[in-house]
Amino acid sequence: MKTELIILLLGGLVFLSHFFVDLFERTNIPDVFWLMVIGFVIGPILGIASPQDFGQVGLVLSKITLVIILFEGGLELEFNLLKKFASSAVALTILGYILSLVAIWGLLSVFTSFHGVKGLYCAAVLAGPAPSVIIPILTEGAGPAKTAAQ
Repeated sequence: MKTELIILLLGGLVFLSHFFVDLFERTNIPDVFWLMVIGFVIGPILGIASPQDFGQVGLVLSKITLVIILFEGGLELEFNLLKKFASSAVALTILGYILSLVAIWGLLSVFTSFHGVKGLYCAAVLAGPAPSVIIPILTEGAGPAKTAAQ
């Protein structure tokens, strides 16, 4: 692929990411979901990009992206709200994790050769919530509570 086309596509992706943030504020569907869909479409479905295309740069960029997401999320969270909703958030997280674990374990058992402990281990890894999805939900969820508290 030519360098100009790559730069143009990356610019379009940055524009779309801002659009997806706006979409998240209206629909509560995390912006990361849409970026993952785009990655899935240009990767496995259309075959435009592969992990080898990114080489070592992909590893560095993914780490930098995670750091930025976590840093920005930490800036927007308020300690008082976290303390107020900590118990319900922990209960919801544990319940969500257990339900995801059971669902993934069941799907792995039915559709793959991962049965028993091997399937449970894979399900335990896959069921973990990603910070890039949880932090936007927490920050958006704190919005109405913050407004009501003021």
